[in-house]
Amino acid sequence: MDHDPDYGRDNVPLLRNILPEMPQRPQLTRGAAGIPISLYCVALYFFMEIFDFIIIAPLTQLFEEVICRQYYEEHVLQFFADHRDCKIAPIQSELAIVRGWKGFFDALPGTFS
Repeated sequence: MDHDPDYGRDNVPLLRNILPEMPQRPQLTRGAAGIPISLYCVALYFFMEIFDFIIIAPLTQLFEEVICRQYYEEHVLQFFADHRDCKIAPIQSELAIVRGWKGFFDALPGTFS
């Protein structure tokens, strides 16, 4: 029967290190000028969010004008140029539905990634 060569020695620990050595921390990948790639990704995300925030008002106004024009062509047979006429409930209701669907389709790619 084979015996452990350290068997019976007093200076051997009772529990040996049975765990493998801990892996070293991975090094950060660096891009141009030594800046970590993760900072580039954060900056890109920040600028994309700013763009999305800035475009909300003009896009909403565009949707509202299209819905308003269609509503008045169907119901009055003329278009009122004053934008206050577009603040009635049927137009705003349709605008809310369009914006809801837009939000759904904007978020859809994020659910699959």
